Amino acid sequence: MPILFITTNLDKTAVPKNEAISALSKLAAKLSGKPEAFISVVINTNATLSFGGTLEPAALVEFSNIEGFSVDKSIITELTEEICKNIGVPKNRFFIKFNLINPNHITYDGKTIAELIKSL
Repeated sequence: MPILFITTNLDKTAVPKNEAISALSKLAAKLSGKPEAFISVVINTNATLSFGGTLEPAALVEFSNIEGFSVDKSIITELTEEICKNIGVPKNRFFIKFNLINPNHITYDGKTIAELIKSL
């Protein structure tokens, strides 16, 4: 159930959403160790967004996952490079926030993720 949220002030025509979502979905699966079938990627364009006091191209990124996820230099580097490549924002114009979600605090198909994990 990893979720990658990207919000950018770039115009929707500047971001090839289908290609970007496909590439970032595969990357999120790889980095999280979860099957791509459980990955969600959201790209919001045209945001009113200031970064560093300017309106130059920028983004805010959140990568959320449940247990078993650790953030290390290789994950940071790979995710940063792919965001630059697929979204078109320089690496000094976005933050990445990593969130660890309690499996009791997210549901799928009417059950918590914790319940689903126990039933496996």
